[in-house]
Amino acid sequence: MYPFNSYPYCGKGDCIWPDKPLSKSELLPKSELIMDVEKCDHKFIFLSRSKKCKSGDYNLHYLMIERFYCEKCLEEKEIKKEEYGREQPDWYGAS
Repeated sequence: MYPFNSYPYCGKGDCIWPDKPLSKSELLPKSELIMDVEKCDHKFIFLSRSKKCKSGDYNLHYLMIERFYCEKCLEEKEIKKEEYGREQPDWYGAS
């Protein structure tokens, strides 16, 4: 297992895990890593979906959270849908 401050080297191709932990001088500066994410032409892939329904006094609270990740820069994104009502929303029933 690598220490907290050692990351794989990810250039323009595949990620390469070093044989030993990287020193601070070998790590990419954070500004470069942030710039790569901003320049990324995102291709989000579906990761997971969770649904919750809580009952209240009069209405039900429907909540669905979908998680996606970019296969290029590994950025994660969540989309939340929620609605209060007595009947189940159409988007909640979809699998």
